[in-house]
Amino acid sequence: MPELTPNQFETFLLIYAAHVDYNYSESEKEYILSHTTREDYDAMHHLFHSVSEYQGLKVILECGKKYFQSKEEQHLMQDKIVQLFQSDGEYSRAEKVFLSFLDKMIDAEI
Repeated sequence: MPELTPNQFETFLLIYAAHVDYNYSESEKEYILSHTTREDYDAMHHLFHSVSEYQGLKVILECGKKYFQSKEEQHLMQDKIVQLFQSDGEYSRAEKVFLSFLDKMIDAEI
């Protein structure tokens, strides 16, 4: 598994989350780019497309243990994910289910 910086991890998580409804919109991409550098976006976008869904989730869970040291950090990231989901005007059921799943998995890890 690659070693990710906190910003790279956040970028990867947002890219992963943006794809859970199989509709990666331009507004979601713009939201992510507004929270990262173009270099980190390009690297994490490449990483996302070079791993399986399972491997991507494994990256998230392993880095989550490292970067979500508190409930406050977890909630701040959840807020960013919700804003991402709302950025295209459609907060789908798949996105809500993913956020609930992510919350439970990270709670189990921290």
